[in-house]
Amino acid sequence: MMPTRAALAVLAALLVASAPRVGLADPPPGEFTLSFDGDAAIWNPFEGFAACDTRSGVTTCLSLENVDCDGAGRCEGDATIEFSGAVSGSGSGAFSGKTRCVATPNPLDPVCRARLEIGALVGSADSCELELHDFSLRGRVDAAGLYRGRAGAELCRTCPGGPQECSTVTGRFQDQVNPPTDWTVVVESQQSAKDSSRLVGSASDSLGFTYRVRGVHSVGNGVSTLLLRGEEGTPSEGARIKLRNLVFQGDDLQAGTANIRVQGNNARDKLGH
Repeated sequence: MMPTRAALAVLAALLVASAPRVGLADPPPGEFTLSFDGDAAIWNPFEGFAACDTRSGVTTCLSLENVDCDGAGRCEGDATIEFSGAVSGSGSGAFSGKTRCVATPNPLDPVCRARLEIGALVGSADSCELELHDFSLRGRVDAAGLYRGRAGAELCRTCPGGPQECSTVTGRFQDQVNPPTDWTVVVESQQSAKDSSRLVGSASDSLGFTYRVRGVHSVGNGVSTLLLRGEEGTPSEGARIKLRNLVFQGDDLQAGTANIRVQGNNARDKLGH
């Protein structure tokens, strides 16, 4: 005998009731840590930079120290230039620079573009005073980490009893830059007192940047989104990390994506298992 329509309805209800329930994602825990490496590691072409160029019997070497870069990839530090050969001497001064690095699957594409400028550098060469004006260096870092750049400046020498002599100088420098740095971010967040679906908090990373955290936790599916912005008015300004489609089960991050703009580096990374 065929079951009645009423019996079918009861059977369907029993099947639904006995089916295992899929739990919704949980809100982010009060504190969690994200680790980034591979394509999401941070390049800094200026850190530890040291390169030389030889032409017309003179070897010119450029080295950078005390490099400090902000969240947007603007950098500054100390530059030293040394001459040897037909002219021997050295000079030092402050430099400013800018770097932009983008993870790319094509090994022929540059991973970074970096430029630096030295407004004025003073020193000595042989028995003469040395001044280097408007020094600029622009170049790219390839997928193997090799920086190639072209430099230009005005070089002036003043020797005892003689007039100042100035000329335009150019050079090409290349340097095997430091490998990209793996880094971590510690995020602290909690539900807003005014709206439980809103998330607020703070974060800090192992590069030294601090962030303000704002986000939302979906009531419908439990998925969360967090936006980390570098603190305005500090060296962290310009750093930005967007964490999307975060799925937590308890304290365990199951899935999500991170869109990263930190210290001039742009990258995207998958999160979770």
